This record gives sequence, structure tokens and C-alpha cells, in this order.
Amino acid sequence: MADNNPILIDEIVKLLNGGTAHATLDDALKGLPANQRGEKPHGFYLIVYGNW
Repeated sequence: MADNNPILIDEIVKLLNGGTAHATLDDALKGLPANQRGEKPHGFYLIVYGNW
């Protein structure tokens, strides 16, 4: 690939390395006790997802 578009190349490298738009799994689970992973909040019956 020719190095004629350094901005595009830089953005692709960022996407491949991660950490741009989304949290990493480690960051998302940081501070969340293992026994609460996947739990739904009590009293929220219409929510079909947990903290996954």
C-alpha cells in the first residue's frame, strides 16, 4: 500500500489496536465483582440485558 494517505492509515491502525470508540473488556469489567457479571438489575422487568 502506498503511503499516500497518512490520515487513513493512522485511523486504521487505531481501529486495529482498539481503544478508540469502545472500552476494552478489561476496562468495562474493572471494579465489577465477578458474581455480578451478567446480572439484571432487580425491579427492571422490561430490561432483557444485564451488564454484559
